[in-house]
Amino acid sequence: MNFKEKIEIDFIAFLKEGKFDFIKFGKTKEWIYHNFPNADDIKSINDVVYKNNIWLFGNIEFHFNKDQLFLIYSDNFHQFNGGHSLILKNWILHKPKLNLEDIIHFLNKNHIDFYKKTRDYGNHDIEIRLNSGIEFLFILEEKEHESSSEFYKRLQQTHQNKFQLACFSFMKK
Repeated sequence: MNFKEKIEIDFIAFLKEGKFDFIKFGKTKEWIYHNFPNADDIKSINDVVYKNNIWLFGNIEFHFNKDQLFLIYSDNFHQFNGGHSLILKNWILHKPKLNLEDIIHFLNKNHIDFYKKTRDYGNHDIEIRLNSGIEFLFILEEKEHESSSEFYKRLQQTHQNKFQLACFSFMKK
């Protein structure tokens, strides 16, 4: 639906409560199309983009399965924005690369409870899971031309606080 004004998304409410305006998992594409601002590049219900399983609101992705919303996701934090339809209020990404320490500081400062888990799926990564169900994933990025053994050695020597934010996700459970 075309709105005259952008919709404001309060990221502290999103992180604390999983509240993304009034969007709920299980809502259909048609319902979202008629009740929420249009995703970028969707002008009408007949657009090819409408039929896609991923709708973009700037760098925020709505993922659909069988035309129902099941995931809100982003892994693009360089110039993070809400596109043509959304204003992102209280977003923590004021710099393009945030590390684990930055996010933990922000969460603690805003009294947002979480737990941290180090995972080992070949490459170690770190998951922060909020009580709201939102997850942040942090990785140590491989350097260009770095061998696996060099990366693994660096992985063992690098303090976890230096791992970079790779994505956030909020998925229907």
